[in-house]
Amino acid sequence: MGKSSHASSSARTAVPKVAPARYQHLEALVDGQAEVLEMISRGLPLSQILDAIARWVEAQSRNGVLVSLLLLDSAGKRLVHGAAPSLPEAYNDAINGIEIGPDVGSCGTAAFTKQAVIVEDIAADPLWVNFRELALTHGLRACWSTPLIACTGRVLGTFAMYYRQPRAPSAEDFHLIRLVTRTAVLAIEHQQAEEEHEGLLGREQQAWHLAEVERQRLHALFMQAPAVIVVLRGPEHVFELVNPLAEQVIGAGRGVIGKPVREALPELQGQGLIELLDQVYVTGEAFEGKETLIRLDRSGTGVLEDFYFNFVYQPSRDEAGAVDGVLVHAVEVTAQVQARQRVEESEAKFRTLADSIPQLAWMAYPDGHIFWYNQRWYDYTGMSPQSQEGWGWQRVHDPAVLPQVMERWQWSLASGEPFDMVFPLRGADGVFRPFLTRVIPVKDEQGRVVRWFGTNTDITEQVQLQEALQASERALQEANRRKDEFLSIASHELRTPLTSAKANLQVIGRRFKRLIAEPEMDGATLAEQLERLHVLLERSEHALNRLDGLVADLLDVSRIQAGKLEMRPQRMDLVELVRESAEDVTLGWTDREVRLQGRLREPQAPVWVNADADRIRQVVTNYLTNANKYSTLERPIDIGLEVVEGEHPLARVWVRDAGPGLTEAQQRGLFERFSQVEGIVQQAGTGPGLGLGLFISRTIVERHGGQVGVESVAGQGSTFWFTLPLAGTDAG
Repeated sequence: MGKSSHASSSARTAVPKVAPARYQHLEALVDGQAEVLEMISRGLPLSQILDAIARWVEAQSRNGVLVSLLLLDSAGKRLVHGAAPSLPEAYNDAINGIEIGPDVGSCGTAAFTKQAVIVEDIAADPLWVNFRELALTHGLRACWSTPLIACTGRVLGTFAMYYRQPRAPSAEDFHLIRLVTRTAVLAIEHQQAEEEHEGLLGREQQAWHLAEVERQRLHALFMQAPAVIVVLRGPEHVFELVNPLAEQVIGAGRGVIGKPVREALPELQGQGLIELLDQVYVTGEAFEGKETLIRLDRSGTGVLEDFYFNFVYQPSRDEAGAVDGVLVHAVEVTAQVQARQRVEESEAKFRTLADSIPQLAWMAYPDGHIFWYNQRWYDYTGMSPQSQEGWGWQRVHDPAVLPQVMERWQWSLASGEPFDMVFPLRGADGVFRPFLTRVIPVKDEQGRVVRWFGTNTDITEQVQLQEALQASERALQEANRRKDEFLSIASHELRTPLTSAKANLQVIGRRFKRLIAEPEMDGATLAEQLERLHVLLERSEHALNRLDGLVADLLDVSRIQAGKLEMRPQRMDLVELVRESAEDVTLGWTDREVRLQGRLREPQAPVWVNADADRIRQVVTNYLTNANKYSTLERPIDIGLEVVEGEHPLARVWVRDAGPGLTEAQQRGLFERFSQVEGIVQQAGTGPGLGLGLFISRTIVERHGGQVGVESVAGQGSTFWFTLPLAGTDAG
């Protein structure tokens, strides 16, 4: 029964000494080895050399040996065909590519264990259990396999000797195996070394070619680059390469190649750029500049011009890794910087304007990131700046409407088109109110969006509001309505006293005729008739006075519109003027109590002002007349005067009534032309007026450098006031 063994196990297979009688046979083997070595030196293909080795061994064998040389693949996993000239072709094909392992026949096991495997009888050896039928079918009974191991310890393949009968190796066989394996290892290593050398040469040539192509490509790239490219060499930063764009930037025709930077561009001295080149050359660390101001004598006239650049100083190194120069890559951004500066100036104006308008306003970057809101936004939303920056504004949007807003906003960001939409925003009180939102793009000279400016206008009370044209039309309609209303009131107000005076005069005429026709009338009757005539004359006078006042108001408004309302100021005591005016107005008010307050109550030091006495008397009369018209007779009217101290001292005159008072809505526009307060009950016998008195009063006071105003609470009466600047330090 056959057996297998590893050559390293001396207990199982002893290596006998070579007998002297066999020296001649070994010499023949050595001669064969010499022939193989000559083939190796001639550089013949490995397959041809391995085939020669196999035939050389088979020729020297006296026992019918069949030789196989297998090679281990580059992965070190499988054995592939090398040479086996005498083995059956079908057998060679079957074992070509077998995976090595601890029990894969003789060759697969030898390559796996890196030890010789001697199988004396294939039919009985367990290493051949998976290949026994294959071997026996082709008449193979014994197989001795030795691993071919390189000097590095790596397995290169196997050398196997097959026999057609069970057989154990002799001492001569072991000598042959050692000789052949050394020769085969030498052939394989030489072939692999040659292949590696050729591969290395090929790679070197390819690398050189690629380097040359890359050098040419980089040179072309540098010369055609849309950026400034400059190569400086040595510690003096000598110009070695300057692309066309760099020549334009420096100034065409300056001839900088071969010159140090200090000599070629002397205007750079003192700008810090040459010092940065020195720093990069010494430290080997790159430097990057952003929007750096560089002053160049581009025209060659000695006049320096300002330019801005983004640039990089990148150190270049030699083969030893030492810095040998600096590569300069720069892009001129003068236009962009100037455009941004203009945008920033415009942005500052935007901010000032936006903080003064009543709308919510904000600004965003081109990608929609909001970086600024005006104060009104924070006042309305109650949100903090940190919570609103970027896309935080979504927190105050109605979640049901937000997707539509986002879709429309994304479209504007992508297209650069303005944004116009109505949607609700939540206020600090939690209430959603509709806002008209308009966003316009701010673009640079190239048409690129650099900012977005948006406003949100509260349209809670004007949901149906459209464009400014419709607002103007409504304003015009309202003006026409007020004009028509004024004309109607004016017509009525002018006609009423005129009609009254005419009627009274007609009655007086008829009664005079009767008196003339009855000369014998007794004294009592005559006195009664004369008294009635006197009453009618007073009524006529009152009506004509009222008509005169209305006409005077209309004339004053006409003068105001024409800019011809004259003022004749002179230094006077305002206390005396107001007291006299009050006495004149209230002379016939027998049923009304008017109380003097403040400095009017008792004679005090005068309050000097520069004023037109008649015009100020007109204001006092208007205030008192209105107070009388809109308050009940049972309640007194107060008129007072006080001095308001400060940097610019003022005299303040006020009239307070105990009438129905005014709501905030009724107070708005009270001092405008044709202003009529609706829903206020007047005293009997007083007409609605033309709505001009307060407007004229305001104009008079403002022409004197003062102000007018009203303080009122519905149901608690009103206080109308006006101020005048004092005439000098000796006043009051």
